[in-house]
Amino acid sequence: MRRLNLTIVLGLVAALVGALLVLAYGSKVKERISDGKETIPVLVAGAAIEPGATPESLADLTSIEEIPREYVALGALGDLGAVEGLVLSAPLSEGAQLTAGQFAAPEAISSLQPTKGKVAVAVQVGLSPGVARYAAPGSSVDVFATYEPINQGTEVSPASNRTKLFLSGIRVLAVSVAAAQTEDEDSGATTLQNEVIAVLEVSPAQAERLVNASTLGTLYLAITNDGEQHTTPNGVTPDDVVAANREN
Repeated sequence: MRRLNLTIVLGLVAALVGALLVLAYGSKVKERISDGKETIPVLVAGAAIEPGATPESLADLTSIEEIPREYVALGALGDLGAVEGLVLSAPLSEGAQLTAGQFAAPEAISSLQPTKGKVAVAVQVGLSPGVARYAAPGSSVDVFATYEPINQGTEVSPASNRTKLFLSGIRVLAVSVAAAQTEDEDSGATTLQNEVIAVLEVSPAQAERLVNASTLGTLYLAITNDGEQHTTPNGVTPDDVVAANREN
């Protein structure tokens, strides 16, 4: 009888331990799944919004949306209380996330207009390339372009792409981060396309180069110190990068 009771007790203990292990494993799996799909509540523009808008006026023009953490813009706002007393310093497109860097004191708005003799040009830059996520009104940036060389009658491969610094010490007037949803016609799946619209202050001649570069390839921004000017001789290709690595 004692042996039977001991067997029953050991069986119950084993069952309890097994149940605890299953619960622990399930909790771990759930935690991993949750981490992969974690979302953050972010204020998103429900329509195009002009600079100068106050937090009070934005209440009816914005809504809270759950955005996957990896797509949340730096300084994204979950409520308008953090920018009370400030005004919107940059234009927002429909679907844009509201960030703290898009707001400034009312008296500072006029300083974000291009200076005499300069023009303001808007360029589209991916959220990840360069430091587009961290650029803010008043930042100084260098602009790089990666493009395919123009060779008539020959096939061009990505290995021949060249990256070149072509503008330096450019002042950022405004930055708007948008997370536009696009739907794949074949699969019906919806994906997030994160892009930054950066408004840069340039001379008319620089504007021509900037607009042309944006049609030829991909633009990258690099934040610099105010007043610094940088130059590079010829740019680099993938072969140059490989050769430099071999030398090191």
